[in-house]
Amino acid sequence: MPSTLSPNDVVFARIYGKTNDVSLEGSGFGANYSVTNNLADPTVILFDLLKTSLGLGETVLDTDSFQVLQAAVTDHIGFAIPKNSSSNFPQFKELITDILRTIVTRLFLNNDNKWSVLQVTNFGSNDKTTDDKEIQTGIEYQFDYADILSDVIVEYLFQERSDNLSITGESSSKVSAESLVAKHVHQVNKQETFQSLHIVGSEADTLADKLSAIFSERRGIFEFKTPKRFFDTLLGDTIQVSRTKMPGY
Repeated sequence: MPSTLSPNDVVFARIYGKTNDVSLEGSGFGANYSVTNNLADPTVILFDLLKTSLGLGETVLDTDSFQVLQAAVTDHIGFAIPKNSSSNFPQFKELITDILRTIVTRLFLNNDNKWSVLQVTNFGSNDKTTDDKEIQTGIEYQFDYADILSDVIVEYLFQERSDNLSITGESSSKVSAESLVAKHVHQVNKQETFQSLHIVGSEADTLADKLSAIFSERRGIFEFKTPKRFFDTLLGDTIQVSRTKMPGY
């Protein structure tokens, strides 16, 4: 022990996790984060949890979807297990949910009964189209404004204690995003706080903007009967529905 320390001194350290040794189909998957020189890629960490910790072999993992997600997601994450000294060890479901929430991604069983991932993004080109000729009966819809948020707050970079040694307990940083559409178009003034595993402020800020865009408009459930050609529709497919009148008229 250095002679400059006394029994009343407080010593703390930031410990980074393991370096990346994850493989996919026999090759290295992802790379270390250049800033911390350790594994911080959320897609690779998620894949490693499923494959190594939960024992799901690559035969039951949709490896193509993980490769697509890894190329698209540039975020960096970090977390402690347990979260702090007063917490219990989390279940794998909690860790996986935290990662999925941070990168706004779904984990699901696809048509081949393999675990697949799909990031929630803006609508792209239409996979299918339908109109009144096919859906004249069986239409049901539901809209409400309960899920609209005017202000989104994202907490990130959770630490056991702050840099101020006089403060104990957990600390975090915050970013926020405001929706003028929610406030002035829908007349909603409501905020909600989300937690992410981000360790970079700009990436947490991007998440706040994305969540604000999602929650700034009302979401609805639109159900209708479709012909047999829709049986092969997949999660994430975009269907354009053309009608002569709007729901409710």
